[in-house]
Amino acid sequence: MNEPIHLSKFWKVLPSGAEWTLTGRDWMALQLHRGAAYALAGDLKKELATGEAIVCPPKTALKLLASVLGGASFRGVAIRIASLTGFLTAVERRCLETEAARELAPFVALPAKHPMSERLAELSADNGGLGLSVRLAIVQSFADLVAPQLREAGAKGAFAAAGELDARSRLMQLINQMPESELAALSLGQFAKRIHSCERHASRLFQEIWGESFRTFASKLRLKKACQLLLEGKLKIIDVALESGHGSLAHFNYVFKKQMHLTPTEWRERRLKSGAGAARSSGATTQKIGGSAGKNIPLKPVASARTPARGVSLVPA
Repeated sequence: MNEPIHLSKFWKVLPSGAEWTLTGRDWMALQLHRGAAYALAGDLKKELATGEAIVCPPKTALKLLASVLGGASFRGVAIRIASLTGFLTAVERRCLETEAARELAPFVALPAKHPMSERLAELSADNGGLGLSVRLAIVQSFADLVAPQLREAGAKGAFAAAGELDARSRLMQLINQMPESELAALSLGQFAKRIHSCERHASRLFQEIWGESFRTFASKLRLKKACQLLLEGKLKIIDVALESGHGSLAHFNYVFKKQMHLTPTEWRERRLKSGAGAARSSGATTQKIGGSAGKNIPLKPVASARTPARGVSLVPA
């Protein structure tokens, strides 16, 4: 099946003995709605009972196998980290894309009474979208699930800031506390003023701590936002440019083509055409589906922080 849109419900029906391989680019929360099935990842095998759920990180090679005794149906929702930049700090986003994804891979099994399972049970098979309260509840359940990894990432940032010089300390505090979308909206001059430093020193400190320049960091986030708007809405290109923070249509077209090697219009047409073709060939029962959010814009990894619970249930068997 094609990839679901962020926080939009989808359904998948598997005939008896059929397999479904998940390799999406988003976090996926799935619940077995009817039937019996198994979750398979390498040497790990988990039998799922009706009502149980699994949460798997992006790009996890996970297979769901319906029992030979009957089919199985799943309901689920995708959680796209890049679409949560208004809520996440830069440290939290990086943690969810790297450390948390590694530690919770290949999947986490959740009992039927887990808050995430209960939220998924509220998804219905009708054509209506998810209400705001349901979407927020799903995000809250996800946040609670990854809270240990987020706390550890935040503690690392606080520890790194402790005892440093004033400008470095303020920079670390800003990265840890300011929502990433707000941070990316700052100019280098505004950013430097926030940490009471000159632009040159602020740029050097950011490069040392984050592994890339502030301008590169902000440009990547603006391009990600633009790709989401191009795929998930029907905005004019000028509106996409302004909404994603590029300031002008000419600047947006220049930056976008330099990075993607296509104009925004060409890129959207190609992606939507590709998504439509894949949707016609898919047998899945699903809502509106979109393609990937564009050329992969690499993000620097951080050191892994080991915690227990790789691919195992959170409760005793």
